[in-house]
Amino acid sequence: MTVRTTFALDAVTENSIRRLAALWKISKAGVVRRSVAEAERAASNMARPSPLEALQWLQKNGTLTEVDVQKWSSASKSGWEEAWERKAPTTQSISRPVKTKTTKPRSA
Repeated sequence: MTVRTTFALDAVTENSIRRLAALWKISKAGVVRRSVAEAERAASNMARPSPLEALQWLQKNGTLTEVDVQKWSSASKSGWEEAWERKAPTTQSISRPVKTKTTKPRSA
């Protein structure tokens, strides 16, 4: 679907679009579409840091202290232990095989 639109550009921008259209061998509308798509990709990448960038930011700007980390670790561990205990079957619900003593016949 094509949407027609009109907007005003300054002379420098219009000249840039015209030169890019000639260089890329596409229409001026194609230059605008390609440029908008590229700008959107760049903005998306800026909004989402890579995992390494996120780690570096956290290491530089993180506000967790060692005490906070210990509290979180303790609470987390306790939560997992409680969940495990709730999930673990009780001894009453486990049916265990009865061990019987077997005797070997004696050889004469």
